[in-house]
Formats: sequence, C-alpha cells, structure tokens
Amino acid sequence: AAGQAKLDKNDLEGATRMSQKSLSLFETQAARDLMQRIHDRAAQTEAVQKVLDAKDYFELLGLDRQASTAQVKSAFQRLSKLVHPDKNAAPGAQQAFQWAVSHPDFVDKVVGIAGSAVEYPHGAIRLEGFKAAIKADQTFAQGRYTTPPTIGLKAGGTHWASWGTSQEWFRQRLHTQLGLQSPEDMITFMQNLVLSWDANDLIGLANTWQANDIGATPGFSGDATKALGSIKAEVLYMPAATDMYFHIDALTAEAGLIPHVRLAVIPTLWGHMAGLGLSPEDATFINDEVSAFLEK
Repeated sequence: AAGQAKLDKNDLEGATRMSQKSLSLFETQAARDLMQRIHDRAAQTEAVQKVLDAKDYFELLGLDRQASTAQVKSAFQRLSKLVHPDKNAAPGAQQAFQWAVSHPDFVDKVVGIAGSAVEYPHGAIRLEGFKAAIKADQTFAQGRYTTPPTIGLKAGGTHWASWGTSQEWFRQRLHTQLGLQSPEDMITFMQNLVLSWDANDLIGLANTWQANDIGATPGFSGDATKALGSIKAEVLYMPAATDMYFHIDALTAEAGLIPHVRLAVIPTLWGHMAGLGLSPEDATFINDEVSAFLEK
C-alpha cells in the first residue's frame, strides 16, 4: 500500500524503494505487480520527456532519416501506445496542451482535465503563498535542509486545505465522502499529503506551475492566443465548474481559442479535486466523456 501511494504521487524512486523492501521481506504477487507498474510508469514518464525534448519527428521516433515508411509506422504505433491517455498517467493538462502546440502534426487528440494552458496572475500569487509557507520553516535552510522542514510542509498543507475543493463542498459537508469527521479534518488530510513529498520537489513543482504559458513556445513570441489557435488536434477540454485553482471563466475563454475543441464542464462541487474522480458522479462523467471522445 505504501509503495502504491508513492507511485500514485509519481514518486518512482520512493515507490521502487518500498517495493524492493517488500519483495526482500516477503515476495508476493502483489509486490511483483507493483514493481511492474513502476517500470511501466518510468517508461511512460521517459516517453513524455522524449516528446517534449525532441527536435524533430525522426528524433521523436528514435529513427534516422533513412528509415522506411514501415519503420516510421511501427515506431509511431509503439510511441502512440505508450503515451495514449488510457495507458499513460504522466502528463497533466498543461503538458497535454504543450504537446498539441509543440507537435501539431504528431498529436491527434488531447484531453485536458482540470488544468489550463496558461497560469494566470491570481494562480501564480496563490502558489507564491504556498512556497512562502514552506520556506518560512527555519529547517528549510534555503533548500539545503538535512531533515524535512516539517513545520513548513504542514503550513503548506494548511494552505491547500481550503483550495482543493470548493466553498459549497464544505458547506454541504461533502468531506464525509472522504471519510473525514469534520471540515477541519481536511487540514490534517492535506498536511499528510504534503508531508509525503520532498520540500524542494514541491518548490520545483510550484515554480513550473507558475511558469506555465503556452505562448512561450518557440515561434509564438509570448502570444498564447496564437499558440492555442495553432492546435490541429481534436481537444476535449474538461474544466471543473467549481475549480478554485483554474477558474471556469479563464478556461472557457481558452477553449474558445482552440479550433477543434469540445468543452465539457464537469458539473461538480469537488473543485479541482474533481479531476481525481474521487466522487463516483465525477468519475462517471469523466470516463463517459473521455471514452466517447477517444472512440469517435
């Protein structure tokens, strides 16, 4: 369970460590299956980075320029299976939109769930508050800590406690669907989640999030409107109606700039966390929309 929890957070090193420990103590089929999932995720993550870093389509497919048509088709099929959204859990909505802009002749379909192509000022400032909470811990030592800055991480978790869902989620006491006894238990829930991450990794994640801007893609000179308008792929854009990270107005505006887009707003009170499918209703809505989109 601990290894799977690490894998769910995309902590491949931690998941591998926990899985190897489990196998050394008592080899079970569950432990062997987890190790296989870790290997699969590592390959998926490597494929994502390969797509993002490739200078041309030959490099992307791992072929030289003398490759035959059959070799190109075979390499394309292998990579397509690896990065297909049914198989690959590595990319978020930000990366999905980036693929579509960076590789317009390669990407056929994109699904963006509870995310945006640009991080707008309100979100960037919110993230600055999260970073400040972690850095305020004396133990953080400007990122050169020798033990986890627990006080700062807990403060960061407290920061997120009210942001992940929505105001109505709290008022209607939907915390009980997470097994929480009171709304205040959401603080402990988020603190424990943040404590499971490395502090510098979280700072790096926040920095990357703040820098998200599809307009910064080479060739667009900071023009996000032009970048979104260049997307050739079919896009299923799925914002959450009550998301406090990515406001529905901004995401609806982005969707309006993409030529071949279906905007399917998740009708939810779970805010940003709707994208995780923790609510059965949200999971059903997302699965039905994505399935229909991929099958057509």
